[in-house]
Amino acid sequence: MIQWLKRNQNSLSLLALTLLVILLRLPFVEQPFDNDSAANAYHARLILRGEPLYGSHHPIHHLPGVYYVYALILRLLGDSTASLKIGLMLWQVVTMWLLYYLAKFLHGQRLAILAALFYSFLSADIYLLGMTAETELFVNLPRIASIFALLYLRHKQAPAWQFSLVGFLGVICFWFKAIYLSTFILAILIEFEARPFSLIKTTQRLIWVGVGALAGAVPVVAYFATQGLLTDLGQVFTFGQRYVSTNTCITTTDLFSPIWLFYPAIGFANYNIVLFVLSLCGGFMLIKRRNHPDLVLLKYIAYWYLLAYAEALPARMYRPYYFQLIIPPLALVAAWFLLDLYQLFRQLLPKRAVYGALGGLTLWAIGITTYHNFNYYAHYAAYRLGQETFATFITDGFAQPNYNLLGLADLAQYIQNHTTPEDYVYYWSGDVQLYYLADRRAPTKVIWVCYLGTMESAQQIFIPQTKYIVIPQKVFAAPRQPATASPSYHALPVWFGEYLLRDFTLETTLHEQQIYRRIAP
Repeated sequence: MIQWLKRNQNSLSLLALTLLVILLRLPFVEQPFDNDSAANAYHARLILRGEPLYGSHHPIHHLPGVYYVYALILRLLGDSTASLKIGLMLWQVVTMWLLYYLAKFLHGQRLAILAALFYSFLSADIYLLGMTAETELFVNLPRIASIFALLYLRHKQAPAWQFSLVGFLGVICFWFKAIYLSTFILAILIEFEARPFSLIKTTQRLIWVGVGALAGAVPVVAYFATQGLLTDLGQVFTFGQRYVSTNTCITTTDLFSPIWLFYPAIGFANYNIVLFVLSLCGGFMLIKRRNHPDLVLLKYIAYWYLLAYAEALPARMYRPYYFQLIIPPLALVAAWFLLDLYQLFRQLLPKRAVYGALGGLTLWAIGITTYHNFNYYAHYAAYRLGQETFATFITDGFAQPNYNLLGLADLAQYIQNHTTPEDYVYYWSGDVQLYYLADRRAPTKVIWVCYLGTMESAQQIFIPQTKYIVIPQKVFAAPRQPATASPSYHALPVWFGEYLLRDFTLETTLHEQQIYRRIAP
């Protein structure tokens, strides 16, 4: 039996880790969509209905990657919130597998198990918004794959043409967000730092990285060009620059204030201080001992850690889901340092003391996330056992009080019951889940109120197909804006009120949302 376990250790480890990922994310399947995830799903649904992104619907500053991944999941598993949650669960399983094999390649199976364990728990932390379907939870798969390919090919001294795979995977990350460039930066760093240095080999490899990037970029650009949407795609970069410099929707930290540089550090120090400290110590040791022959590849994970940290910064907002980008290298570096401590302490202390101390440290690290999620899992278990309602599970279990998940579900059901698929609805709110949940179109290309009027006339809201306009009651308590003011979530422009009173009448109020119906001609 012992021999069988040893022979199948790899398979059994992966099986246990896979079950762990599924169990950690199981309650997420029944949870209603958060805001950003629902916006992604709205665009993905329209893509599947034959409307390419950037045409009749535009996501402002986002590139197409996540929307077409969503569309793929909806196509394969069906158009529902649960399908997308299951799709992400499977996506996270594959992401964990890739991290496992990357760690095993770098430093053996112990590192693989520890790193995958840390990643599984930390990426599912409810305070890091691991129970959403944000873009960052999807992009980690191609990011890990691209780093794995880069280090593997570099270690094997593979022919230069094979480095095209690195460029291809790297540009996939770019298509999720234009700032995800760590693969390309790391490829350049490795080539110019490696010894012995060969200008010819370096040039050849980097050229093939560029060829691979073109192979992943040209088909996407060509597709949107054939749809006549290349200019609309290009607007993403214009809006992206504005989003980073002056965010219309959310107040960002002043560019000259240094605090935003520490947001990820503050986040991890707050959400898992044990893994954060281990990763800092591990990163420092890897860089300090970077010339050690056994750490030739592992030191590049420390560099990736720094690059991932930088990728989480540009928006200058404290958004915990950005920190998901840092989790893969953080988990690897923290796990390596824990194993390094084991090698050091086993020479100084009794074996039991070493196992007790480091085992306790590991349990402490994963116990922090377990503690964060405990309330969520407890309410889910009570709901599944029939001891409390689904509403209680969502209201008391989910740690995001700003998400009016149940109220929006009721509102969406009301809209769906009183409209046909041909009717449009407009919601003056930042809670854009309504469009996906109700399965109804917005009359505007852009669904975010704060970007109203950027792609078309704001009066597009009042086209004849718009049957309902929904406005939160708190909006009416805010002072009216002049016609020239930029839209916001909490104030109506004067012109909007005039159009509304002319063509619509208040039908009912639901969950403090005033529902206006078009006056029949």
